[in-house]
Amino acid sequence: MGGAGPSNEPVRVEDRWRIEAEHYDREFAVPAAFDPASFYRSRPWGVRRMLDRAGEVSGRRVLDVGSGVGLYARYYTWKRAKVVALDVSHRALVGLGRAADLSPVQAPAERLPLRDRSVDCILGAAVLHHVELRLAAPEFRRVLRRGGRCVFYEPLAYNPLINLFRILTPERRTPTERPLEWRDLDELRRAFARVDLEFCHLISLLPQAANAVLSMLRLPGKRFYRWAQPVETALAPLDRFLFNFAPAVRRWAQSVVIECR
Repeated sequence: MGGAGPSNEPVRVEDRWRIEAEHYDREFAVPAAFDPASFYRSRPWGVRRMLDRAGEVSGRRVLDVGSGVGLYARYYTWKRAKVVALDVSHRALVGLGRAADLSPVQAPAERLPLRDRSVDCILGAAVLHHVELRLAAPEFRRVLRRGGRCVFYEPLAYNPLINLFRILTPERRTPTERPLEWRDLDELRRAFARVDLEFCHLISLLPQAANAVLSMLRLPGKRFYRWAQPVETALAPLDRFLFNFAPAVRRWAQSVVIECR
């Protein structure tokens, strides 16, 4: 991803790993409860599209890149997948424990400690913009079996309102992360024969925006978002129409689902 943080100063990849690990070792807390049965319907529309594109994972070996405290990893194991939960943060992985179908691994995406062609599917939610894609994309290709796929849900860099929110809330991000730009997608295209993009969240971003404002005002934003999710789902077809009818507006999408084969 160019190896540059928000200040555009070069960052060594080893320093990136250290900064990201230290940040999330401070930030992550193991959730007290997790209900996999309700996980899918409680996710934003774009995340649900990522999960849809992953397809059937039962009996498959799934690599969850940037697993954090393991919400997605737990969901995939509930779907009967064999999951490798990978993250640079030790604290994030401690709460996962070890189970027959769940293996926590502390490592960066740019240097996967996995054998060639050893996983059927690679998934990640908001992780690529934390890594050096120039190094990570070939690693994804190396460990993926023939016929496998990578599916990611990632923020884009071009929506001015989202960028204003990023400026106002720097504490929510690490100093080495940045949303994806078009040139970052070229690194995936160099590694994979096929890269499909599905743009998400323009008009349907409104419920999430209200959630963010309420959270900044220390009001119950998350509770509001649960109520507003049906509105987001109802607005998603309008977004799809706009992205297809006027491709130029894809630039203002908040996020993109990326599928590599």
